[in-house]
Amino acid sequence: MLRRELQMLLLVAVQRAGSLSLVGNGARLARTASGGCRVRSLASCAVTAGAAPALPVRAPHKFVAFPFGYHEEIELTIDDLTNMGDGVGRVQLSAAAPPSPSSAGPPSASDGAILSSEAAGSPTADPAPSRAADTPSRWVVMVPFALPGERVRARVFRNHASHSSADLVAVLSPSPFRQPAVCPLFGTCGGCQYQHLSYGAQLAMKRTQVEELLVRVGNLSQACGGEARLRSLVLPPVGLGDRQYGYRTKLTPHYNVPPPGAPLLIGFIRNGVRSQMVDVEACHIASEPINRALPGVRAAAAARVSAEVKAYDTGGGKRPKGATLLLRHALAADGSPTVTSDHHDLVSEIVALPGSAAVKAAVDAAGGAR
Repeated sequence: MLRRELQMLLLVAVQRAGSLSLVGNGARLARTASGGCRVRSLASCAVTAGAAPALPVRAPHKFVAFPFGYHEEIELTIDDLTNMGDGVGRVQLSAAAPPSPSSAGPPSASDGAILSSEAAGSPTADPAPSRAADTPSRWVVMVPFALPGERVRARVFRNHASHSSADLVAVLSPSPFRQPAVCPLFGTCGGCQYQHLSYGAQLAMKRTQVEELLVRVGNLSQACGGEARLRSLVLPPVGLGDRQYGYRTKLTPHYNVPPPGAPLLIGFIRNGVRSQMVDVEACHIASEPINRALPGVRAAAAARVSAEVKAYDTGGGKRPKGATLLLRHALAADGSPTVTSDHHDLVSEIVALPGSAAVKAAVDAAGGAR
C-alpha cells in the first residue's frame, strides 16, 4: 500500500508541475500495431513534466543490452516477411564490442554500436574481441506489421541470440501494397496477420515462402536439378478470388474465466500478449452463417460461466475454467447452410476453387499430377 501511495503522490506532483508524458516499460505493457504502449503500471513508467528530470526507462531484469539498448529507436528498411507476418529488416553493425555485464548502461547508436541499414555496403573496422567477433554485421530485426520495401522506425524491446524484436513506431516510406485493414481489431487481435497487405501481394509472398522452405530448409535443390528447377515446381497460388473475407467455415473463439467484477472476454489472444484476450463480437473472415450464430454461442457461454461461478462461490461446484468454443459452417441434409457447435458432428461442405482451371493447366504443363 505504501508503494502505491508513493506512486500516486508522484503522479499528482508531476501533473501539477506541467505537461505529463509516460513512456512504458515493455515488460509490463501491451504492445499495439502502431508500436505504442498501453500503460499498465505507473511503476514501470518514466515520467517527464516541464523542466523536471526524466526518470530512465527501466529495462526488464534479464534484458540483454546488445546490440541495442532497451527501447532504443532505430530506422531500417524491411526486406522480407516471416510466415507469421513479421517484417524482417537488417541493420549494419559496427565492430564495436558489446558491453560487459559490469558496464554501465546499454549501448546506443551514439556509442558506435549501430551504423545504419543505409550503410550495408560500408566497410567496418577490424573485428572486435568477445561476442562481437561472432556477431553477423547485418543484424536481423523483426518488426510486426511492417512490409517489404518500407522504411520504418522501430523500438527494440528484446535482443535474442541471432536477432532483435521491435515494435513498429512509424512507417516512413510505405509500401505500394499497403492497404487499410477492414477489421477494426486488426493489430490488436492476434487472429490475422496480413490484412494490411494487398491480396495479390499476400499470394505472391506465400508462394515465395513455400519456395524458400523447399530450398533453404528442405535442401532439395540438388535432388530436383537445381534451385531454379525446384522453384518452378511450386504451383501458382489458388487463391480465393473475390472472397477475401467471409470465407472461413470454422471459428474457435476462446475465453478465460475473469476475476470478480471483470467482463467475460470471448475471442482471440491479444497480439503480442498471450495472457490477454480480445473480445470479438464478429469476425470479418468468418462466413456469414457463423457470424449470425456467434452472438447466440457467446451468450450461451456467458450464461454457463455465470452459473459455474455462482455454484463455485456457494460451495456447490468446481472451480470454473476457460474453454474454446467451436462453430462449424456445414451443409444440412437438405443442402441449406447450418452451423454446429458439437465437435462430434460430421460435417460436409462444397468448396468451389477459384482458378482451379489455371491450376490444372499448370499441373498438366509440369507433366501431370504430383
